[in-house]
Amino acid sequence: MGRFRLSTGPRRLDLPTSATRVIAFLALRPFANQRSHVAGQLWPDVTEQRARANLRNAVWKANAAADGLVEGDAGTIRLSENVDVDVAVLQTAARDLLERSHPLDASVSPHIFAEEMLLGWDDDWALFERERIKQLCLHALEALSLHQLEAGSPAAAIDAALLAVRLEPLRESAHRAISRAHLAEGNIAQAVRQFERYGALLHRELGLLPSAGYHELLELRAPVV
Repeated sequence: MGRFRLSTGPRRLDLPTSATRVIAFLALRPFANQRSHVAGQLWPDVTEQRARANLRNAVWKANAAADGLVEGDAGTIRLSENVDVDVAVLQTAARDLLERSHPLDASVSPHIFAEEMLLGWDDDWALFERERIKQLCLHALEALSLHQLEAGSPAAAIDAALLAVRLEPLRESAHRAISRAHLAEGNIAQAVRQFERYGALLHRELGLLPSAGYHELLELRAPVV
């Protein structure tokens, strides 16, 4: 999450851009990928022959920096199973929360959900994966907020919802989660202030008003438009 980083033990590895892109791509697809597909995704503007040559060269550079980092055969390629990927940890924790199988593991900080992935990368595949992971994080943070509220911890519920707001400031469901937690504490004024802050932001950015559901949560009369 955040900006790309690869390390072995305490040592950070600096790789050529081509190798970095291959590793990031494979880290998001923890299975055997067709070499032709990987090459086409990473080098879409060159011939297939050139793209496959670029891929072979990038894999060689990656394995020169860390032996066995990338594995494969004549037709497929994958990241070694010995590599720990932060996005994989995030996805497992998020799915546990969303499936309500168990609450967030104590060793996992909620802040893992609050960063966007591969910042600064504008490849089509990276933009798609960034948005996919962002949406998963937003739903996980809102689920965590609800779990904390149900567990009688409104302060922790507010903290989780605030992380969701930081990640997506115009997301109404995250703002509602904050107001709901304030109401659980009996802090009606703070719940209303959160609603007003969101309403002002929404109107300024999009010229819209909060939903009727948000008004109903606070028992406010929705304005007639």
